[in-house]
Amino acid sequence: MGWKDWPYWLKGGVIVLGIYLIATLSLLPFGETGGNPRFPLWLVPSLFPLFILIEILGDVQINPYIISPIFYFLIGSLIGWIVGKFKSKNVQ
Repeated sequence: MGWKDWPYWLKGGVIVLGIYLIATLSLLPFGETGGNPRFPLWLVPSLFPLFILIEILGDVQINPYIISPIFYFLIGSLIGWIVGKFKSKNVQ
């Protein structure tokens, strides 16, 4: 199953996840001394719904470096799904 055979939602998720990973990995050399990178500030606004969810659930310990890629994949999948819906309407 090649790239052209993938559904639009999967393509969107992989593309946005790839952009996220490249941007995050490019920020790692600029971390604090001791090898502990700072949390990139450009991630904070996009995780606002996650922080609201944490407030609702209570004292839940969630690692943003694990949740962020999942969040970005879901956003990309949603965008890809919408693009797929528009393209399928144009074909018919």
